Amino acid sequence: MKLVLNATLETLATRADGTIKISLGTQELANDDAGSLFYFRGKFIKVLLSDSEISKVQEEVIDSEKVSAPAGKSKSQRLRAVLYRYHEQIKDDRVFDQFYEDKMEEVITHYKNKLDR
Repeated sequence: MKLVLNATLETLATRADGTIKISLGTQELANDDAGSLFYFRGKFIKVLLSDSEISKVQEEVIDSEKVSAPAGKSKSQRLRAVLYRYHEQIKDDRVFDQFYEDKMEEVITHYKNKLDR
């Protein structure tokens, strides 16, 4: 399914995991377009943002790209989440970002020291 809407980019917000949340506002939609928009809720989709007309070539390039949702969290996201829970459990006085930075340096140093020089 494909849906092309005119919209205003209203809000951009960064998230703790480094992703960005995008909020768009549309004008009133016809029932068919509104229904189509709700069809996409919760699905991993392709997005093309443009402040000018979208050419046929651009549309074909976008259509040729595969849509594939990421398979769960990445290994680095999982490690960060585990370190966050560990930070909570041991009640460390450092803010989490500093704790995370320190722990990642420990891991890097550990494996760096195992390398042949």
